[in-house]
Amino acid sequence: MIHCEINSNTYLGQSTPFAYNEAVVDRESPASLRILLAEDDFIAQRIVIKRFSKVGMHVDVVDNGEDALYKVQNNSYDLLLTDIRMPKLDGLALTQKIRAMEKNLNRSRLTIIGLSAHALEEVVQECLDAGMDYFMSKPIDPEDILSTILMHRNKHGK
Repeated sequence: MIHCEINSNTYLGQSTPFAYNEAVVDRESPASLRILLAEDDFIAQRIVIKRFSKVGMHVDVVDNGEDALYKVQNNSYDLLLTDIRMPKLDGLALTQKIRAMEKNLNRSRLTIIGLSAHALEEVVQECLDAGMDYFMSKPIDPEDILSTILMHRNKHGK
């Protein structure tokens, strides 16, 4: 069963939606992962929810960086997927605030993956410089997310 919270005040065409296909992931307990998606495009949100629910992943969804920051402050997540261009607080500023909070409160590091339809080298570097762990260009796939999480856990001993 998937738990989703959708907060959206967006309209069609505001950002590039994710592509969709019926991928199924066969990995060890993806349902145990707590994922927060910060994405301002309602269609993209629905596609991610549908794709991730097929593999049993729990996804909370917000449509801006301020709401994402609130969720991270008040919940425990394994992963934040954030669009790098959003209203109120973009994904880059969101990441910087989360990293400062982790340092100030001595919290463990949240894995953050930046998302954009533009995979230019400058965009990727901007994400890494902001403190993100990884960058993925849209469309994203649950299999890629699981591989990235497993790689990150092996690298950092989580």
